[in-house]
Amino acid sequence: VIPSRPTGDTLANVAVNANPTTNKAIPPARIFLSINNTYFNFWQNQGFNIIYNFLLAQTYLNSRDPKLFPLLDWLEKQSLGTGAFPEAIHPITEQGCGGAGHYAWPSAEYSQLIRNMMVSDSDNILHIFPFIHPKWLANKGAYLELTNCPTLFGPVTICVQ
Repeated sequence: VIPSRPTGDTLANVAVNANPTTNKAIPPARIFLSINNTYFNFWQNQGFNIIYNFLLAQTYLNSRDPKLFPLLDWLEKQSLGTGAFPEAIHPITEQGCGGAGHYAWPSAEYSQLIRNMMVSDSDNILHIFPFIHPKWLANKGAYLELTNCPTLFGPVTICVQ
């Protein structure tokens, strides 16, 4: 069931303006979603907008909300064989619908999200692995490696086993 068309600011504005300390942007954003914790776009290319869902994921990351992990899993499943993403996902067929078929912007958002989960450099503090996906280290012998990642403090190389 698709909820009725919401009114007010778009999720993009809510997510971008989120304050990770006070978390004030999250409650208004929840008005817009609730289809398996993903954002459904009612205005253009009706479907699950990939960019808005990456913005929502960044908001969850900033507030250290574990809803990030199922949303990230869902977003990763939407990636095409080429590594690109469709612009929107149809709610019934769960395939790309409308807009660019191989949309480059979400690939950049995905890279930024993964980077921010591994290293964060805000408020003059370098955070190493501030909020990583539990499945990344679930298997025995699993490791995470980040090589020459640019930060405000210079390049960072990290390996965790």
